[in-house]
Amino acid sequence: MALSESSLLFKHLCEIYHQYRQTKDNRDKGLFYSADCRQICRQDPSYAAQDRDTIVRYLDESGEMVERILREAGWDFKGAEATTTKASYYTVRPLTGDEANEFGDARHVIPAGFSSVEELQARAKAENWTGLRVNMWTDDGGERGLLVKVKYWWRLENVENGGDSTASHALISFAAV
Repeated sequence: MALSESSLLFKHLCEIYHQYRQTKDNRDKGLFYSADCRQICRQDPSYAAQDRDTIVRYLDESGEMVERILREAGWDFKGAEATTTKASYYTVRPLTGDEANEFGDARHVIPAGFSSVEELQARAKAENWTGLRVNMWTDDGGERGLLVKVKYWWRLENVENGGDSTASHALISFAAV
């Protein structure tokens, strides 16, 4: 389902995302994901997740992951200075039609528990998924930063029956740039 930036649903999803960003405790962040939410990681496909509990565990480990990504990018640092953030920014917009149907290839989706890209695309269509593109930039204040591009999808429920629509988090896909 394509979103418009002026739609109530887009505004609602942005509010949910803002609340998520303001949540400090990773256990509380886990409440924003449905129990069967999955995660695709293009940077490191082994960092995929097949459920909320694994995503929360990865949130707990994210400092180590960020440090590894920065080392692989050639950053020369020692200890805590690697993850010191002076500023953090993000932008949010609806997924374009192409982005909404693009999940990577088999090496990305299989570790997340899907048999194929086609299965994932069919599931997204059958479950009426809609999504946001979030670009997150962290800056260390020393002309270094990390850009992470994330696509979030939500399952829309009760839309066909005229009831109140609800959105449950279905999938996260991200890559560090």
